[in-house]
Amino acid sequence: MLIKEFLLTGQSKLAITMWGGDDMPLAMLKQDGFGMIREIYGKSAVVKRLEDLGFVAGETVRVITELSGNMIIELKGSRLALDRAMANHIILRD
Repeated sequence: MLIKEFLLTGQSKLAITMWGGDDMPLAMLKQDGFGMIREIYGKSAVVKRLEDLGFVAGETVRVITELSGNMIIELKGSRLALDRAMANHIILRD
């Protein structure tokens, strides 16, 4: 729970060191990086919106481009744009 609080306040670099293993927020993935979604968290409206877009546990995502925290993501053969705040709600298992 503490880790999620760090992410919500934008302190993702500190939180990532506390996870250990290969878990990290999507916002930390670099261009051309791949990852599998482990968890979506946040307020119910945010979780529902991301799930409606196709961000569900077990799906693989790829970062096509990243510029100043804004990302173009490939998911299920589609391209989607996300800002850093939304990308921090998506936790990946590398």
